[in-house]
Amino acid sequence: MIKKNGLGEFVAAGELPLKVLFVESAEYIVDFRQKLPNAEFYAVTRHEEVAELAELTRQRVNFTVADFRLEKPNYPEGFFDIIVAAPVPTISYEPYDTLMALNRLLAETGFLLTHFWNVRYHGVINALAKGEFPYRSEHLYAKGEMVRLLNDTLYKEIVFTPLERDDDESIGEALAEVGFANFSADLSTRRWMLKASRSKSEVAALKSLYTPEVRKRIGRLLHRIEYEVETENSAKELFTLAEQEFIFPDYIADFAREITVNRERMKSKLISCAKKMGREDFASAFAEI
Repeated sequence: MIKKNGLGEFVAAGELPLKVLFVESAEYIVDFRQKLPNAEFYAVTRHEEVAELAELTRQRVNFTVADFRLEKPNYPEGFFDIIVAAPVPTISYEPYDTLMALNRLLAETGFLLTHFWNVRYHGVINALAKGEFPYRSEHLYAKGEMVRLLNDTLYKEIVFTPLERDDDESIGEALAEVGFANFSADLSTRRWMLKASRSKSEVAALKSLYTPEVRKRIGRLLHRIEYEVETENSAKELFTLAEQEFIFPDYIADFAREITVNRERMKSKLISCAKKMGREDFASAFAEI
């Protein structure tokens, strides 16, 4: 069984002008255009004929003909909201370097979509038992190995779902009966697909609301308060910034919760400053840190 929408399952339809990069993943362009009509599409392919397909050029795609295995994509850092790189782990010459390069291209709230061949699939295990392993130019992975690779290349939250799984799971179950681990029907899954985010979901939510400059100022002021650097002046500047940028108290409380080393100390100082300055709305929010 192969899921019809594949990696498209990870993307919700919407009107936002997102920036999306497809790396050797032209088969997803039409589906993604239907979901994201206002998005800017970019694509890297080794095959010039793919870049010239009328069906794809109608989707308003900025194509670059290049071999991603040999050349790093030439885009600004933090440029893309979504990178669709279906075959990258499988066919990269250096998967670590390639995944790290793609991570740098993602916005702080962005995510990577890809899939990989499962080395624990029963077909691979049974072939190995016969002395066969016909994967000369492809990388195969176990899920645990993929998690380590993505962690090493600085991706945060990782969500797996099967892309290609046996309709009849009995062969995988038979292997499990003789001692093979079979969590999430792994032995019956030929390919896994995944979404790997650059930031954890709660951090991504914080980053999505205000500009990097505003977030940097919030972080600097919170650290000054935490380490008692002109505490009251720093708190006053923080509340002024909140008024100017329409930053709600819960946002700053969440921000403090994520960056603080000593949470209780920060909580006490923020509540004290808020009460001294008559900001009960902030004092109430800070009580939840």
